[in-house]
Amino acid sequence: MQFITLITMLFFVLFLNFAIIRPHRRRQRSLFSMLASIREGSVIYAGGIRGTVLEVRQNSVLMSTGPRRTLLEIDKSAVDSVENID
Repeated sequence: MQFITLITMLFFVLFLNFAIIRPHRRRQRSLFSMLASIREGSVIYAGGIRGTVLEVRQNSVLMSTGPRRTLLEIDKSAVDSVENID
């Protein structure tokens, strides 16, 4: 009886690993690599706002947006996507 319980627990742990933990780690790695690729001149999208990066700071990004070149400082965690212009 204890052997069946042990096998059931092992199956449950393996299921959690493959269904939840591994996909979360994969998404987290891709997010960190995207944030690391931000550099001056990149175009970023943050909360529906598109702008050009002027300065990259430790936890934030200074970007300009719109025809009047309004300056915005946003947290890196708010960045949705990055387009590096070469």
